[in-house]
Amino acid sequence: MRFILSGLGNWYNGWSLTDQAVQLADKLGFWGAVIPDHYMWAEAYGQPQKDSTLESWIALSYLAAKTQNIKLGTIVTPIPFRPPAMLAKMVSTMDVLSSGRAVLGVGAGWSQTEFEGYSIRRLQHMGRSENTGRQDPGRRGTNSRALAEATS
Repeated sequence: MRFILSGLGNWYNGWSLTDQAVQLADKLGFWGAVIPDHYMWAEAYGQPQKDSTLESWIALSYLAAKTQNIKLGTIVTPIPFRPPAMLAKMVSTMDVLSSGRAVLGVGAGWSQTEFEGYSIRRLQHMGRSENTGRQDPGRRGTNSRALAEATS
């Protein structure tokens, strides 16, 4: 049986708890630890400073340097928040630096507040998430037209 530590946040105010818990989980032999990858959600969870979160992949790289065996990743990384090539580079860099301990969970995202906070409309990102990994030129052209209309 494998155990994964979850339920921790990426909030600035609670970071010391996350840091200590992940290091302890590593010492206790947990298989993995995952944190959320959201930027603008603290208020919904009773955090005193709205949107005071850390960038999750940078935080995970920090944890990788402080642990030895535990796999580290996100519960879900919304693909729309970063260009896919940049996300791939970030995760693969952490995977190399941690000797193969990166775990990537991905999704389309759900928070309209976060989509608006990054000046990106939900429609644009639903199209990007839907097409990640696809090589269908006809469909890509259709989405490009719809996206151009949505952003004008």
